[in-house]
Amino acid sequence: MAPLVWLITGTSSGIGLALAQAVLARGDHVIATARDITSPTLLPLQTHGAHLLAFDVTLPQSTITSLLATALTLSPSKGIDILVNNAGYLEIGVLEDLNDSQWRAQFETNVFGAVRLAKAILPSMRERGSGTVVWVGSVAGWKGEEGGGAYCGSKFAVAGIAESFREEVVHLAMTAYNGRQPCSPLKAAKHMIEVITSTGMAKGRDMPERLVLGSDALEVVREKCERTLALLKEWEEVGRSTDF
Repeated sequence: MAPLVWLITGTSSGIGLALAQAVLARGDHVIATARDITSPTLLPLQTHGAHLLAFDVTLPQSTITSLLATALTLSPSKGIDILVNNAGYLEIGVLEDLNDSQWRAQFETNVFGAVRLAKAILPSMRERGSGTVVWVGSVAGWKGEEGGGAYCGSKFAVAGIAESFREEVVHLAMTAYNGRQPCSPLKAAKHMIEVITSTGMAKGRDMPERLVLGSDALEVVREKCERTLALLKEWEEVGRSTDF
């Protein structure tokens, strides 16, 4: 099988950096993006063969589309097999303390940036008849936390968009995958690759709609689901009473 081509955003730290390193280690090609590609953390990626591309996901759609065209020229196959929408940041503050610009900036990067990338890459994936778009989420997309309204809101939005996008592209033989941010970036990167490529622990299994990584995240999601089921049971009579 020919090496895959990955375009990964937000690779200067965290899961983005760990994922890029793991992808290179398995012999695939990586186009690594970051706002500042002069960051010292990116030098090892370049040393191991990654192409670095300065990329600000908050730029207008037309600029993002042009940058993606540049990324395609860096690909040995002139195509991208896997887009990983990872770029994002955490804005902390209670609702009344954050101003409009802080709320908008959080969604501009975490939500609209990912949407722009998906829109830009979809035509080339459709033309090739295959492709995978990965939306890196967070446990914050399952449960709100005090002081995390802006960030949690952005991750809830990403989860909904990713789920809808998955339904929109299934007929194109394309896949969309929504992953949760993990405890250990290195371990998470390994398992993300296995899920995306149907290897290792994911061999012979369908790609999940959402993948929760990390024991802490599993407990949060399980508790949220159990609370939701309990709420449905408690208020089912009231809910059903509104039917025609």
